[in-house]
Amino acid sequence: MPKKHISTLVAFSPWVLSMYILFRLDADAIWTAETANRDVLTIAILFAGMALTFVLLSFFANRRKGEPR
Repeated sequence: MPKKHISTLVAFSPWVLSMYILFRLDADAIWTAETANRDVLTIAILFAGMALTFVLLSFFANRRKGEPR
């Protein structure tokens, strides 16, 4: 696999992990409809995953700028 594809997979892993965490919380019945502030926590978990993905994508893009193609 080319280096670019590997770095993209690594960069998207926090977003996928945050979605998996939300899936497990629901599948294991840890979160129910009555859980207090469930909507706020869901948004916070997804935001953290997406923000970290953005930071990693930016890091890899800036690192790639100096490399020959």
